[in-house]
Amino acid sequence: MKRKLTATELSSRIFKQKFAVHQAPDRSHTRHKAKKKLVTCTPPQSKFSSHSIVSMYLQLLLSLCLCIGASAGVGSDQKLLDWALKNGGKANVKLGTNSQGQRGLIATKKVRAGDVLVSIPLPLAIPLGSGSLTSPELAIHMLKEKHAHAPRFSPYFDALPEKNDVICAEAIPRVLMPLLHRKELVELVETKQKWFDQVLNGSAPGLELTLRSALPEIVVTEEDFKWATCMVTSRSLSGPGGTMYLVPVIDMANHAADSTNEVRFREKDKKMELVAKSPLKAGDEMELVAKSPLKAGDEMELVAKSPLKAGDEVTISYGALRSDEATLIYGFTLQGEGSLSPIYKLCAVDCPEYDPALPPGHNVHQQYNLDDGEEAVRQELDRVHRRYASSLLSAEHEENDRYNAVQWCKDATWVPGMHLADLETEAEIERDLICDKASAQIDQMIQLCNTALEWEEYRLQQLLSSGGEEL
Repeated sequence: MKRKLTATELSSRIFKQKFAVHQAPDRSHTRHKAKKKLVTCTPPQSKFSSHSIVSMYLQLLLSLCLCIGASAGVGSDQKLLDWALKNGGKANVKLGTNSQGQRGLIATKKVRAGDVLVSIPLPLAIPLGSGSLTSPELAIHMLKEKHAHAPRFSPYFDALPEKNDVICAEAIPRVLMPLLHRKELVELVETKQKWFDQVLNGSAPGLELTLRSALPEIVVTEEDFKWATCMVTSRSLSGPGGTMYLVPVIDMANHAADSTNEVRFREKDKKMELVAKSPLKAGDEMELVAKSPLKAGDEMELVAKSPLKAGDEVTISYGALRSDEATLIYGFTLQGEGSLSPIYKLCAVDCPEYDPALPPGHNVHQQYNLDDGEEAVRQELDRVHRRYASSLLSAEHEENDRYNAVQWCKDATWVPGMHLADLETEAEIERDLICDKASAQIDQMIQLCNTALEWEEYRLQQLLSSGGEEL
């Protein structure tokens, strides 16, 4: 029986192998030709290396960014909850920080499975438009509400993260592209940013609402629009009729892959009906549509599906996310321990049939076993090995480019040796924080992608050497 490696051991092995690539230039050819001889991976002798220290630094930097964001929202969080309760909401949660220092929902009392944790009247939710719209298009509706002449949602907007505390594909500084390493990730981010630019300037084909027509008296900066786009990407929830909503308090819930808690729409005094818009086949989904217009009393609810005690974090599942999807779409880093953790799933971009057009969680990776045939397992092992080796070599060759990219990302007034305290304006400080956080999150994302590749390579090697016995 083979011992499963811990996350720390796997990370250490990745960095030790990366260092070995630097010491043995002849391995640089592995990206061009398949490796015929299978070499069994072995656990590392030491859990610490210069590269693991770098990894620890990145985690500390991300933790610092999270703590800054968490402490900045303490007062506004309570005001948001008070506002929701005053206007008909109900809550058995408080807004606080979890064990990782992230803002989220914390249970305030013991609840049973089926109990309602949060209930928000639908008039307190912000409708953004059809779920078929892209994030930048939905962001226009969010900004329209934010800048309304008679704003109704000020407590909600005041509680949202600051601009320097949000990262999504549209907001990644272009100069940081070399940090992505994989050409598919670069292409994905470039495609999203190109569409973002078109929506921002009103030239996007088929645009139903432009920024200029929605906010004729407001100057929306590029940074403002990036912030709004990241907000709707990570927070919008699907409501009745397929409309996307920002639902105060409920949208503060963090992601957990194993969470079974449910966000649902509850109507008062009327029923919903299932409607098929086209002929269906087995397995197709039907749309839930209101039989009559929405009215006062309709609510969005967050319901516990398992017992919780006071102090437990209340989470929801955003889907079967992979590390690159979590970072580039939702702006956070997956965490977890054990071989079944989400961090050991291949990144979407590393799946053999990766399709960038699929929604998060829909790129499927078939884990080969000997039932698929030994040759199929060997071919997959060769593919995973070449992809893993290529990523390590890319990281090694681009180390200098990475350093330059991070520095160039910072404000134009930055010069070598300047510290954060030396920056003169709030905008310069904000830019510096964005660059540091974005580069740290991208680095951790790439490390997790490589960890998953290394783990899968190890699994396939052991599968072949053990004759199919469970590791």
